[in-house]
Amino acid sequence: MTHDEVRVSAEILKTMFNITINLPEPNSTDTLEHCERIVFIVRSMFAHVKPLPNHPENLPNHAINIVSNMPSNCLKHLMWIMPSSVSRKLAQDFETKRPSKRFRIQFKVRL
Repeated sequence: MTHDEVRVSAEILKTMFNITINLPEPNSTDTLEHCERIVFIVRSMFAHVKPLPNHPENLPNHAINIVSNMPSNCLKHLMWIMPSSVSRKLAQDFETKRPSKRFRIQFKVRL
């Protein structure tokens, strides 16, 4: 996304946050369906949109604000389901590579 597209998206997310602050009937079927759609949009933003560096209004911040307004039973759509073979492989990689210095943290010393 370009810088302008990110700014427009941030404004849309802010507006959606303001609209969802006081949901009229949070447990009605219609409201839940709309909230589920919003959660799906936010989930795809978390997965595909990178925040802009050195920009105070990043999309993930606005997305988290919207998620905080959603009814709790809509939040189940934020989870990704992973095949068991993939999850076993990730766990195995984590167990075997944990002591290695693959992801070392480096600190810069200022004099």
